[in-house]
Amino acid sequence: MYNHNTGIVGLVKSAQMAKAPVQKFADRISKFFVPLVDCIVFDKTGTLQLGSHWLLTHDS
Repeated sequence: MYNHNTGIVGLVKSAQMAKAPVQKFADRISKFFVPLVDCIVFDKTGTLQLGSHWLLTHDS
């Protein structure tokens, strides 16, 4: 019985250590997507802060 339980524990440990293919794909996408979104947000925030004076003082 001891060997059977040890085998099950070993299988569970190896399964927990391995990444699922979906997780690998998500990690690969997020490596590029998150910095891209950060750059867009910082760009738009800066544009709104620096350009708000110009937008408020000029008529459309």
